[in-house]
Amino acid sequence: SSLISVVEFYEKQFPRGEDRQALYRLWMDVCADMKDVACVYKVSKNIQGDSELKGIHEDASVEQLAALEDLNKSDKDGKYRSELIATLEKSVEKRGFRRWKDAATRLAGLYSADGQHEKAVRLSEEINQRYPSEEALYRLQSSRFQAKQYVE
Repeated sequence: SSLISVVEFYEKQFPRGEDRQALYRLWMDVCADMKDVACVYKVSKNIQGDSELKGIHEDASVEQLAALEDLNKSDKDGKYRSELIATLEKSVEKRGFRRWKDAATRLAGLYSADGQHEKAVRLSEEINQRYPSEEALYRLQSSRFQAKQYVE
């Protein structure tokens, strides 16, 4: 899109401009509105790699996770799956992450699908402790069953 070209031009010409944070937020939003997953992924990674854009790091993390989910769906060689898991792990380590429950639930599901049942159980227990609900308890019990923890 021509708007993305303008944003890219502005970033190259004024790499330390005072409107950088607003510019990057706009860039990420335009990519998302255009459903350009590769663009969202690229811009969100650039934001997270730039300490001067710290004010929008969490928004970029959320967008990056969504982009990685989409990229993972069509990924043949598993490149994005491993990055998705690593990114989810980083997000779950941040206790104040606003989408912690969603990230932890998705990560527990991936652990389970990959046969890492002990990790899935530990994470499901934490989810259930922090956000007790029927769904959380069901996921915990399912993880325990898959880990062959029948007694607890």
